[in-house]
Amino acid sequence: MSTATAPPVEPLILRGDSRPRLFQPAGSTLEDVILGAWEDLASEGRTKCPVCGDQLAPAGCSSCGSALS
Repeated sequence: MSTATAPPVEPLILRGDSRPRLFQPAGSTLEDVILGAWEDLASEGRTKCPVCGDQLAPAGCSSCGSALS
């Protein structure tokens, strides 16, 4: 019986980011979206809800109930 092994994978390093990544994201990551919403909420008091797209206030989204904490 033989055992299959995968070749070693070298992580990609993004410019300005020293953390290794297994793949290059094609667009915004979940972290990017949540941090952007958090920053907008802190500076403007309202932002687009990252879950449903409605208005998100410091108390949460009145449409879907999600909240950043």
